[in-house]
Amino acid sequence: MNQDEKEMISKVAAFCQVTDSSALHRYGLMEQILKTEFYQPEFDILRKEIGRCFVTASYQGCITLTNHLLERYCKLLLIYFESGIKTISDLQSIEERFEKVNKRYLDADLNDTLNKCRSHNLITKENRKELDQYRDKFRNGYSHANPKQILGEKKGRFVLGSLSNNKKSEVKELTYSNVPFLQGIAIAEFSKANALSYFIVVENLIRKTINYSQPEKDIIRYQLIRIVSDGVKEK
Repeated sequence: MNQDEKEMISKVAAFCQVTDSSALHRYGLMEQILKTEFYQPEFDILRKEIGRCFVTASYQGCITLTNHLLERYCKLLLIYFESGIKTISDLQSIEERFEKVNKRYLDADLNDTLNKCRSHNLITKENRKELDQYRDKFRNGYSHANPKQILGEKKGRFVLGSLSNNKKSEVKELTYSNVPFLQGIAIAEFSKANALSYFIVVENLIRKTINYSQPEKDIIRYQLIRIVSDGVKEK
């Protein structure tokens, strides 16, 4: 590797915010979660992309991809459950066997798929209630770019000043979601604070329900993830 390549790698690392100890900490958190593989690329690939977003401090990307994972997984869970197909054993009729359930769920919205998962007892009443809260704030807020859903009525205290003189305004309390100039930093900070916990909620949903899409001989009971004071661990 020549000097130009080394400098370019350093620039890439700096751009991706992976040059300090906080990046190592984020990597350690994701390593603990993603060491478990489900061997289903339908959502394993997404899980790893979410992990990369988190390690590089791309928290809004992490949340947006977690939204995609939640929506994708709920549809797949219903498709596998209702079709009864848990592995590929015949290429000749595989498309036809999935045709009806694909039509039923591929265009369904998240609220409908969550309701259907509940009616099939694939998720508990408590799961449904918790996921509905995330659907409103995270899925709808980020997918529809609605700061009101993300930030709610969160307020901050502000002073308007000038570098050219010593004049400054009185302190004013403002609602972040009402002032576009304030929303970028506020949403970034909210994303940083919530990206990991949201991903763990969806990760635990998969761990609790994936057995419904596995052949009986291959069923594995996965331990759930919880956040502890020094990181994350399986419980």
